[in-house]
Amino acid sequence: AQGSLLRPLEVVYLLGLVAVAIACEFIFPLSPWQQKLPFLPLLVTSVYCAAGVSYSFLRLYVTLLRSDEKPKQL
Repeated sequence: AQGSLLRPLEVVYLLGLVAVAIACEFIFPLSPWQQKLPFLPLLVTSVYCAAGVSYSFLRLYVTLLRSDEKPKQL
């Protein structure tokens, strides 16, 4: 059995990204906040993506630290 490329948390993140995109493109323009907070879709998208990038770097860092602990085989 071959392992999945993405962990469950990562799948949830990607589905959330789709939800953010739908909210920013279709729901937000119909909301009363459109006139008062026109920057809100960009802010939400940026913060959400920043969280994903931070998670990716932390996971990469943890993976690199764990690979250094394993003894190298010839």
